[in-house]
Amino acid sequence: MNYAGGNEMEETLSELRADVRNLQIHVMDIKAEARATNSRIDSLSDKIDLRFEKVEQNRIEDNRRIDDRFEEARKEMKAEFAAVRAEMQAGFKETRERENFLLGEIIGLTKAFGAAKVWALGFYILGMGGLLYTMARGFKWL
Repeated sequence: MNYAGGNEMEETLSELRADVRNLQIHVMDIKAEARATNSRIDSLSDKIDLRFEKVEQNRIEDNRRIDDRFEEARKEMKAEFAAVRAEMQAGFKETRERENFLLGEIIGLTKAFGAAKVWALGFYILGMGGLLYTMARGFKWL
């Protein structure tokens, strides 16, 4: 019985060895597939990194172009505002000159009206004097 049990044991042991070898082969296949998958993931990671770098470069270039356009627009607006400011200052100067001229004319008219008042008062007094003289002669006071 010993011999028969030993034979069974050897058979079981040989089956276990075959199963272990089979498992080792499967593990080696799994490791090979894992390595291949890791290499594919690494290559995809490299590709994605390159694409992100390109996107970042494009973003930087776009930002630079936008900044350049804004700078050009700022310079154009600054020049336009300077032109409008100069035009307004010239208009203000012309308006001040007209104001000063009209103020001088008004002062001259005021003086003329003052002189006219004196003349009108003189004519009024002469007119009253003439009327009193006429009345005095009419009433035979003179």
